[in-house]
Amino acid sequence: MNLSKRGCAAAVVQCATLLAGLFLLTAGPIAAEGSGQSGQGGGVASVCAPGALGSPYIPVDSWVYPAVLRLYSLGYVDNVFLGMRPWTRASVGHMVEAAGARIEDANAGAATDEAQEIYEALMNELSEDSQGPCLAHRGSSRVESVYSVVRGISGTPLNDSFHLGSTIINDYGRPYENGFNNYSGASGYATAGRFTFYARGEFEAAPSASGYSRGLAQALSTVDGTTFGYNQTTIPMGPIATLTNGRVMEAFVSAHVLNHEISFGKQDEWLGPGVGGGMAYSNNAENIYSFRINRVEPLHIPLLSRLTGPFRYDFMVGPLQGHTYMPNPANPGGSNPNLANVIDPGNP
Repeated sequence: MNLSKRGCAAAVVQCATLLAGLFLLTAGPIAAEGSGQSGQGGGVASVCAPGALGSPYIPVDSWVYPAVLRLYSLGYVDNVFLGMRPWTRASVGHMVEAAGARIEDANAGAATDEAQEIYEALMNELSEDSQGPCLAHRGSSRVESVYSVVRGISGTPLNDSFHLGSTIINDYGRPYENGFNNYSGASGYATAGRFTFYARGEFEAAPSASGYSRGLAQALSTVDGTTFGYNQTTIPMGPIATLTNGRVMEAFVSAHVLNHEISFGKQDEWLGPGVGGGMAYSNNAENIYSFRINRVEPLHIPLLSRLTGPFRYDFMVGPLQGHTYMPNPANPGGSNPNLANVIDPGNP
């Protein structure tokens, strides 16, 4: 797809205008938040104030999300943004605290008992974050999880969401084939004041497989407009070798500023209300390295929020990579035998 210079300039101007309007709209409420964290003498907010401390994101495949969504469906949480994930541990803590007050005032019944069980499980998970804000200021570290998952698959699984579909979805692009598959990993984080470092790594193993037949791979190449015979990431033509791979799932540093998490690194992102179908972003593929500014707490804008409710926004920029061979725009359809009909830009 070719874009003219005028079209690119127009897109840049539109984005700049949108960001400027967002800044003007939210500058007042954000400044009020900053002054609200100041001491009575008008000084700078205490570094031990909860609003000044960093908090790591919870991975989007954590059990915390379905638990909070269940509380939402039961009517005990109403300030959750379903289509914007991940959430920080501090943000979930605020949701759970509000839910606890509603559960206490609710009438006894099966729904209330279920909500109480979920509430206690979440509070247990977040207990280290509620032991006092100054603990985080002094500096703390934690091993968040250590896990190992074994999958046994019989038959021929699909692993090609670009064309035919996938047997396992929203799984960070982990490899899997017929037979026994395994991934084992660990995650942890360290915090100091408003700063956070988070890391998660895995060792993944999948058996060999026959892959797509030559005929099927050629048909899909024709559909894609690429030359058959090149190794395409989106066309797993066989034979596929046994895979053992170590991978960094997430690794980022962040700083908490006025209820924003400003972060850089490899991190989860989810934009969309559902777990399948049309959405803007998910964990169905490996995370990318990105720079991010995320409003992690609801923003109440005077007057406007009376009509629309609170606001949140999430800005992220980063490079995509993975498709090695692409059709050569200088030789569309391979009409010129003297020019290659595909190019190899590496991992742009």
